[in-house]
Amino acid sequence: MVVGDVRGSGLPAFGHAAVVLGAFRGSAYRNLSLPGVVSHIANASYWNMAQIAEAEPDCNESFVTALVLDVRDDDHSVQLVNYGHPPPMLLRAGHVRTLEVSDPALPLGFGAPSESEYQVETFDFGPGDLLLLYTDGVIEARDRRGTFYPLADRLGAWTGTGRESLVRHLHDDLLRHVVGRLSDDAVMIAGTKSSGVRGAAASR
Repeated sequence: MVVGDVRGSGLPAFGHAAVVLGAFRGSAYRNLSLPGVVSHIANASYWNMAQIAEAEPDCNESFVTALVLDVRDDDHSVQLVNYGHPPPMLLRAGHVRTLEVSDPALPLGFGAPSESEYQVETFDFGPGDLLLLYTDGVIEARDRRGTFYPLADRLGAWTGTGRESLVRHLHDDLLRHVVGRLSDDAVMIAGTKSSGVRGAAASR
C-alpha cells in the first residue's frame, strides 16, 4: 500500500502524484521486495522533479511525503518505509500505538537512493487490529482557538466497530472540530487484517 502527500497544488501536484502512483504500480506488478519498490518510486520521483527543475528553473521546490507498506497474508505483521510522512496508528483493544520508524527516509524528490539505503521496519499487525493511515491535513487541522485535531485521543476513545464506521466517525468528528472548514487536504484510510487487508477511506 502507499499513501502520500504532495507539497503544492494544481497541475504540478497532480503530475507528481501520477509519477509516484505509476512507479508504485509498476514495481508492485513486478513483485519486487519492499526495498526494491521504494527505490523504484524514489528514483522515478527524483528524476521527474529534476527534469521539471531543469525546464523551469524558477519553479518552486516540490517533494512528496509518503508511506509504503507491505502487509503479507502469511504472518501477522506490517513492514513499512516512511518518506517523512505522519506515522500510521495501530488500534488494538482500545489502545493506540504510533508506528514510528527509527530512521525515516527523506521525502520523495530529494534524492534517488539505492535499495540498500532504505531501512525497512516491521510492526505487529494481527487479526482484530485496525491500522489508520492519514495525511498531515488531519493532524494539523485547527479549531477556532487554534488547537490541533487530537487524532490519537479520538482514535483511542472510539467505541464502535468496523473500519467503515471508524472512518465515518473520524471524518465527521474532524469537520466538527474545524466547524466545517478545512484549510488543507485531509485523507484517512483504515485497514484491518483478515485473509488480506480490507480498508475504508475518506478524503476531503
